[in-house]
Amino acid sequence: MTTEFNSNNLVGTAGEYFVCAELCRIGYLALLTPKNNPLFDVVASKQNGSKSIVIQVKTRSIRNTQGWKLGKDITIKQNNPDLFVALVNLEEQGMPEIFIYEYDTLAERVQNNYTSYIENS
Repeated sequence: MTTEFNSNNLVGTAGEYFVCAELCRIGYLALLTPKNNPLFDVVASKQNGSKSIVIQVKTRSIRNTQGWKLGKDITIKQNNPDLFVALVNLEEQGMPEIFIYEYDTLAERVQNNYTSYIENS
């Protein structure tokens, strides 16, 4: 059976594993949550357990030239300083790029950009 890598499910899974691998590489414990968790995909902790955060991962496929697919709920602030969003950009060759934002910071940025776009259309 052949599965094309570009399927949305595999792209998302690749991004989640990449984020976990990078966190482990720099000394944090990181694990994936069960699928379909609505708010976050990864739980990360310091090795001594003194601090934990949760991360929502959005992955952009190699063939996607438009950007990350974000739902309208991304503009709703969560008021949780331990919630982050990782934007993963898969590359044709080499390591993916990863951009990490505090969730509420990204929510505000997306809302401001959308408002500006609508006002200038």
